Amino acid sequence: MNLLIGRLSPAFLPSFLAGMAVNFEIAAIALALGLVLGGLLALTRAYGGVAGITAGSAVGLMPAAPTFVVMFFLLNALPRGARLSGVMIVAISLVPYAAAYVADSGVDALRQLRTGSPLACFLILPNIARAFSYW
Repeated sequence: MNLLIGRLSPAFLPSFLAGMAVNFEIAAIALALGLVLGGLLALTRAYGGVAGITAGSAVGLMPAAPTFVVMFFLLNALPRGARLSGVMIVAISLVPYAAAYVADSGVDALRQLRTGSPLACFLILPNIARAFSYW
């Protein structure tokens, strides 16, 4: 163990912490955007009708897109003048997963609210916090 500690670069810990900060930034952006989009999709699914079926289909397909495919699409589909940072492109590529997760949890929360169980509706909060563990 002491041999390993002696071989670590002095810049390791600052670089490691900087990398963790970038990961948290990506997760926060993806979750914030996912909350907005997922909330709208959950409300649309709960509303029902053709819009609800369409939203349900979209939620079912969103996690099926591989993250690297979404990143590749974003990098090549955006106009050359649109300058998004690497952090933003990675965060946006994770939005479909976050939105689908929020939409599924949101529909469950709305069902609990409709059945007269407002406390069970608040179980969406730990579910959303758990979304960070997927990244």
